[in-house]
Amino acid sequence: MTVAKSVQISVRLTQDEADFIAGFTAPDAVTPSEKVRAIIRLARERGERPASYADGLRLAEDLTSAATADIRIAEHEEKTRSELLAATAHALPEMLAFYLSSRIRPASRRNDLVALEAGMAERCFRLFASLLRLGITRVAPCYDETLIKDKARPIVELAAAINHSSQVTKGV
Repeated sequence: MTVAKSVQISVRLTQDEADFIAGFTAPDAVTPSEKVRAIIRLARERGERPASYADGLRLAEDLTSAATADIRIAEHEEKTRSELLAATAHALPEMLAFYLSSRIRPASRRNDLVALEAGMAERCFRLFASLLRLGITRVAPCYDETLIKDKARPIVELAAAINHSSQVTKGV
């Protein structure tokens, strides 16, 4: 493996930027130079499309992990839990990874688009189903106990209309 030659650069930073670098943590990044390289690596990873679903999942989990941890800590301290947020936090990285890692190739563009749409529909409806299940009990396991029933009502009406429409179309 060839080691790339290092190029020395000089930059002027504001105190806020210098403080950020000093407080920045990344695996194997201790010195300011290592931290700057880690920041560049992160920027490159986020600026480029993931090469695979696994890369997309790592990126999506990195993007959502701080918010998820903050919410879990706050819930712990408040002795409460939102199953809606838990379900969303679970589904969001997977949905984002699938979407970001999809490829639309010129030779199979139509098939790739159909597969992407089907995969996203699968994930969206899986999340919808898990959220609707929260409304089965009288009191939803959310901070606002009426949230699911209030938000699900129009969805249930739409589902009934779709069901009715498909029965009319079939002649049932």
